Amino acid sequence: YYKTPQWLIDLITIPLAANIGTVPIILYYFGKTSPWSILTNILTTHLVIISTWMSLIVTLAYLSIGEIAYYIELPIYIPLYLLYYIAFMVSTW
Repeated sequence: YYKTPQWLIDLITIPLAANIGTVPIILYYFGKTSPWSILTNILTTHLVIISTWMSLIVTLAYLSIGEIAYYIELPIYIPLYLLYYIAFMVSTW
């Protein structure tokens, strides 16, 4: 008997629930939806959460230590670049 880890369940169910809630609205207003939207949301939802928290940390660091926060800011570009890359790749499919 193998139990699926909770983090893996959350990784899939949160974006899936968001898609189930928004796809009818998207279909109503635009008449079509992307078949890749569920996969894209699974890949990008957690990157957005990481970027948001990292941005908060950098903002607080900038307020307290000033210009040195620039060097703390550099790792934020990794999840942001991944978000851009995923969005670009999906838009070309």
